[in-house]
Parts: sequence; structure tokens; C-alpha cells
Amino acid sequence: MDNHIYQKKLELSLYDTALRTLKEKSVGNKLPSMKALYAEKDRLIELRNTQREDFSNCRNYEREFRTVSANIDMILGKSYEQEQQIEKEQNL
Repeated sequence: MDNHIYQKKLELSLYDTALRTLKEKSVGNKLPSMKALYAEKDRLIELRNTQREDFSNCRNYEREFRTVSANIDMILGKSYEQEQQIEKEQNL
């Protein structure tokens, strides 16, 4: 029974916090309707999903770029080593 009472108090506390936050955000205006709140929630979820996708694409691009950069460094490094070897052979 005590757990049930605790759950109800927790729900009331969350409700009070949400109501207070909405009143602060409304700045004296009428509180938004449930329909408006659900629409805003859907918009924010869509924005979050878009931003996650953009982030993932950028992260994949960065990984590809690092691979290409490492490959170029490896190729140039070998070319540089080969040039040094040719120079040493010519000096002998």
C-alpha cells in the first residue's frame, strides 16, 4: 500500500512540475491544448531524428575521409621512401 501512495505522490509531483513549466513558458498566455502539445512533440521528434541522421552521415563521411587520408599518407610515405632509396643508389 505504501508503494501505491508513493507512486501517486510521484505522479502528482511530476504533474505539478509540468504544469508550472508550461505556465512559465506561456508567459501569461493561455496554456496550449493537448493537440498543440502533441503536434510540438511530433515536430521535435522529427527534428531529433533528422539531426541524428545528419550526425550519422557526417560521422560516416569523417571515417571515410580519415581512411582516404591514411591511404594517401601511406602512398606518399612509400613514394618518399622510394625516392630516398633512389637518391642513395645514385650517390653510390
